[in-house]
Amino acid sequence: MQTVRTTDPAWVEAATAEIPLGRLGTVRDIVNAALFLACDGPRT
Repeated sequence: MQTVRTTDPAWVEAATAEIPLGRLGTVRDIVNAALFLACDGPRT
């Protein structure tokens, strides 16, 4: 669904300008967030 947007350089530049991280999220970012939220306690 996002391929149309993410292949447009102007859209990517405008979007990344609004994101504090300075880049679009990746699959790994989502996986790490899900694992963190599913975790029972602190990571060691």
